[in-house]
Amino acid sequence: MTDTDTLHKAISSLGISIEDKAFAAISVHLDLLRKWAPKVNLVSKTDLPFAEVRHTADALSLLRLRSIQETTGRLIDVGSGAGYPGIPLAAARPDLEVVLLEPRKKRGAFLTQVIRQARLNHASWHDGRLPEPSLNGLFDIVVSRATFPPDTLFTHIQPLLAPNGIAVVMSSETVELSPEAQIIERDRFTLGGQVRHLTVAKLSA
Repeated sequence: MTDTDTLHKAISSLGISIEDKAFAAISVHLDLLRKWAPKVNLVSKTDLPFAEVRHTADALSLLRLRSIQETTGRLIDVGSGAGYPGIPLAAARPDLEVVLLEPRKKRGAFLTQVIRQARLNHASWHDGRLPEPSLNGLFDIVVSRATFPPDTLFTHIQPLLAPNGIAVVMSSETVELSPEAQIIERDRFTLGGQVRHLTVAKLSA
């Protein structure tokens, strides 16, 4: 079962808040994560007991960013895996159309069940991996977590960006991005005793 007290404290430590409906959807995600974990490799066994902080709160940290707060439209989570950061963001931001890009069928089945049970009707699983030309230029926000090395991530995901779209790099240290990236916002915070960095970029003019 979801450790709601730990999750509330972690979210509060980030200086953000979410609505009760979003919290309920996130709890469904966490409960299903623990139910499916023995059968499907979703997160590491050592991380699973700490999923509220290491995965869910870490995903929600993107809500700290002004550029995320001010952007609407379509978001894609590249290499969504167990649904991080896409599922918590979909729960907290029902105004976004969220696509979870994940090539592994078992993980896709998990994501589909979470979407259904958490009633995230504005989210969907897309079976695929990059490069995915059919998705190029469609997204206002592109996010990815531990799919590519942080310093090369922008190069991989930038074709997905719509005009004026933004991409967020999540990392454990400060990163410098590839030359085609124009950095527009940075954030640094501590979560669960670990320093985390968020770097927001768009295509250079």
